[in-house]
Amino acid sequence: SNYRSHSVSDSSLRYPNNRRVGKGGVAILWHKKYDPCVTPLSIDDDRIVGVQIELYDLFYIYLFQVYLPCSNYSIQTYREYIEKLDDILSTYSDNGMVIIMGDFNASLSSTKLIKQDGCRSRSLTSFINQNSLIAINTLEICNGARSSFVSYDGSCESLIDHILIPVEKIDLVSRVKILDDEALNVSRHRPISCSIKIPFFYLSHPSVSPHINWKKVDTENTNLYQCTLQNDISLIEMENSIFQSSSDIDNAYELVTCGLKSASENCFYKTEFKKYLKPYWNTELSNLHKNMKQLRRLWIAAGRPRTSQNCHYFNYKEAKRLFRKEHRNCVDKYLRKINDDIDNLAEVDSGLYWREINKRKKGNSDAGCEINFNGNTVRGSQNITDQWGCYFAKLYKSHENVNFDETFKTYVSSKVIEYNNDNSELSSEHFYPVNIDEVKLAVNQAKKGKSCGYDGIFYEHILYGGDFICKVLSCLYTAMLQYSYTPGQMKRGLIITLHKGSRKRKDNPDNYRAITLSSVLLKLY
Repeated sequence: SNYRSHSVSDSSLRYPNNRRVGKGGVAILWHKKYDPCVTPLSIDDDRIVGVQIELYDLFYIYLFQVYLPCSNYSIQTYREYIEKLDDILSTYSDNGMVIIMGDFNASLSSTKLIKQDGCRSRSLTSFINQNSLIAINTLEICNGARSSFVSYDGSCESLIDHILIPVEKIDLVSRVKILDDEALNVSRHRPISCSIKIPFFYLSHPSVSPHINWKKVDTENTNLYQCTLQNDISLIEMENSIFQSSSDIDNAYELVTCGLKSASENCFYKTEFKKYLKPYWNTELSNLHKNMKQLRRLWIAAGRPRTSQNCHYFNYKEAKRLFRKEHRNCVDKYLRKINDDIDNLAEVDSGLYWREINKRKKGNSDAGCEINFNGNTVRGSQNITDQWGCYFAKLYKSHENVNFDETFKTYVSSKVIEYNNDNSELSSEHFYPVNIDEVKLAVNQAKKGKSCGYDGIFYEHILYGGDFICKVLSCLYTAMLQYSYTPGQMKRGLIITLHKGSRKRKDNPDNYRAITLSSVLLKLY
């Protein structure tokens, strides 16, 4: 009476005319005191049941209990349920930690028992490997009996009951045990008990500040923006000032960035960038999905027959197969396009950039994020960010290489010393200042819609600034060229990590593609 449950039974029991003998069902039980954090999920299947558990703010666990078809059913039916688990995993894994447990009716090998290889075992193993899962009851840390099922005559035993968790969560498992038979257990299946430690950390989701909506800029906004810049006393003084040291260049760069951002915030519309779950979705996918849903309703109305000779069942499965195939193709094309843009341009468009940023800063996906750095699993956005810093610092650091060309290094070093021995300032007869026309030419070749760097300046800040801001930049660039100096803040960039996809493990830092967003003022220079 102190427990609640979420369960489903054999669908054949719903029809009074059938023989009232079914395969049973699946259920999840929890104590009533956990009612506020447990939400039953609607899976619409008589072999799978699931609940959502909110442990604390924005940290979710999705728990699924399954009973997959036994050997009395065809291997095709078994594979259809594996596909269903694959769909469930792809739906919920982005929102939190997914645990799938139950009777899989497929034997896996463990440290104590070698599996009996078969079609079901191969299908389950393929599903586990493709989704970076692991059956914790097959590991060395599992104690107790070596098998989870023993035949009624005791002639054979197997490990067909499993608890599957993401492989990157293996360090959270503190105890696993297959309980031996006892008097109260009337089933030939042995219970599997496990304990999982849940890391507690406060998820920091800094709000992304509104950015300028450059698509809504009109003539009135542009004129007001240019007028504001022309009345900026700091920029006017910088236009006529004489640079005498590198510190003057640093100050000038800071004045330019602050002036541009201050004027744009007062003159242009701002907007929040939204996160899109499926940017690859298209009309063809919508039509295939709609057709699949219509055929599924007809199949349900016909009593859910599962024989390949039935036209409703065949048509529904064929429509589902076509939709899944096209869906995967669209996802692959989308990921390839992102990677190609990164490889070719070394930058992404502004919309894509902020979608990727928002994916890491908002929503529930951070609850399931962890990365393994040098054998240590790191969780929490700030801890992961710190470890990424160490990772890239080590990656870009000089190190010994057996193929290093010492002769070429000596040659380059001598040339560097030779150049450095010359005067730091170019003599007037060899120095040509950067004029405003050169800056305007470079600005006009800049493309809109590109991401900003660490300083928050977009190309649009310069494009809508007019001749005045080009003249200011010509003064700054002239000083940088004359003193052979680039401000340190201008050289700072934002490193964004994007997962390479293709079902690669998300806890391995080597499976991420790094892009650096540089300052547009530096690129113009």
